[in-house]
Amino acid sequence: MNRKEFLRTLGGAAMLPVIPQAIVSSGSAQAAAPAAASCQFSPTLPDGPFYFDPRLFRADITDGKAGFPIEYRLGVVNASCQPVTNAVVDIWQSDADGVYSGYDGQITGANTKGQTFLRGMQKTDAKGMTKFTAIYPGWYPRRVPHLHVKIHLSPKEVITTNLFFPNSINNEVYATRHYKARGPSPMTVAQDVELKGDEARFKTLMFDLTKDAGGGYIGAYTFGVSA
Repeated sequence: MNRKEFLRTLGGAAMLPVIPQAIVSSGSAQAAAPAAASCQFSPTLPDGPFYFDPRLFRADITDGKAGFPIEYRLGVVNASCQPVTNAVVDIWQSDADGVYSGYDGQITGANTKGQTFLRGMQKTDAKGMTKFTAIYPGWYPRRVPHLHVKIHLSPKEVITTNLFFPNSINNEVYATRHYKARGPSPMTVAQDVELKGDEARFKTLMFDLTKDAGGGYIGAYTFGVSA
């Protein structure tokens, strides 16, 4: 299914060619390298119909978009669970209304061509870590709330997946002022066009969410790569 078909049906995107799997741990927000026993292979997911690469190396991806604050702390480790330095972590997501930057004909009728909100990339530091300032993504039909992630290890080696949020936190956030007009997400894992009912995949790719001092969320996740 191509992007135009997605926009007409609010369905999913075509599957990508086979790409490297990752090993992953939903580990500490403070350190990228968890205990070796916590590393495991994780599933990948397609990049969907709304990906493009604006080459924006930045930590704050909000571009003035209003929403519930969240900081993503994303780590990358190797097969021995040692930090991977200079991996490029590339993220993109929808805004509070479930709209992506850079495309027209979306669920609200929005045309966001030429805009780059809620997209960005960072290189991992000596501890294998990156941090991004964002807002909690809104929901849209046929997908549960999620963050898109690509990890670029080299020009030819890219891992693509999603990260997910606990339903209890979704319900809390979607009751706040920037989201409550649309209400809670009605989408389930069974209805998700990419997950197709795969609860194990959903749980494996779940953020570890904690509150920060200002009342926003910190979403932590550590990816492992086989390179």
